[in-house]
Amino acid sequence: MFYLSRSEQAALVLLLALLLGGAGLLMHARGKRAAVGRADQPIFIAAPQLSGRPGETVVHISGAVARPGVYRLRSGARVSDLIQRAGGSRPEADLAGLNLAARLRDGQHITVPLKPGTLGRDADSRVSTSCSTSQE
Repeated sequence: MFYLSRSEQAALVLLLALLLGGAGLLMHARGKRAAVGRADQPIFIAAPQLSGRPGETVVHISGAVARPGVYRLRSGARVSDLIQRAGGSRPEADLAGLNLAARLRDGQHITVPLKPGTLGRDADSRVSTSCSTSQE
């Protein structure tokens, strides 16, 4: 074990305090603060601008739609326009949680959720042996 004198201990504590303070100031200066919110609320992050043509919005849609992917729509298009362009919603889609009238923003990602308790068509249908009975 190392032995440090009182003055060496004080210098070490001061050095650590300066390092932590400097790191905190650096993080604050760069605007990287921890997000604090409820676990059941989504956190929205601004998407980068994609290089679409003037008058055009480039958006990504995923989840319970027929053809998920990236689409180019006219500026001012709504979420409902995007869902229609993606081939419509699948039967297990929960559209009640979406604002279908919301205007789309360039670079936005829309996820169409599933109804509670439903499995998507891509879900694995195998039985888990860790939770099943011998008859399953």
